[in-house]
Parts: sequence; structure tokens; C-alpha cells
Amino acid sequence: MGAQLHGANSAGSAPAGSQRGRKDPEYRPEPRADYASDYDAIPGRPHPLKVLAVCVPGAGHINPLLPLIEAFGRQGDRIVVASGSDIASSVERAGAELCPA
Repeated sequence: MGAQLHGANSAGSAPAGSQRGRKDPEYRPEPRADYASDYDAIPGRPHPLKVLAVCVPGAGHINPLLPLIEAFGRQGDRIVVASGSDIASSVERAGAELCPA
């Protein structure tokens, strides 16, 4: 007989009263008390953070990262992007430092 999954009963289904999974169209995760979009709302978060972003040097690779880089920069965090020098101007406009890789 095959291995039984943790929490499954002998019939192989989830135990009674278990939470619905992510595949359920009505699934909505509970908000986490330890997460907030406001920088100062997270007690104990070190300030400033040191962030390293690594990507292939190309517009299709750096452009999706730019909003994140800018958001970290607005919070006063230090951002270094390791990539090719082709994207140096985009990285610098976003407020990050380029580390040519």
C-alpha cells in the first residue's frame, strides 16, 4: 500500500472540518496580522534593508522589477541590481546601484 499523506484519513480524503484549499474558487486566505503594506506597521523590521535584485540584462527582465526597486528606495532601503551594464540607465533612474555582473 502507498504512503498516506499527513492529515488524510484512510479513505484518502481530507479530514472533516479541514480548511478549503487554494483550488477552491471561494477560497480567501485570512489576513495575516504580521504583514502590512505600511513600512512602519511591521514591528522589528530592520531599517534600512539591503536588497539585491538579480536579472538578465534586458528590458523584459528589468522592467517588471523597477516598481519594486522604486518602492524599496522610497522606504530608504539600499538596492543593488546585479546585471549587465546594458540596463544601467534604467537601474539608476529607479534609484538603485548597478553591480555589473
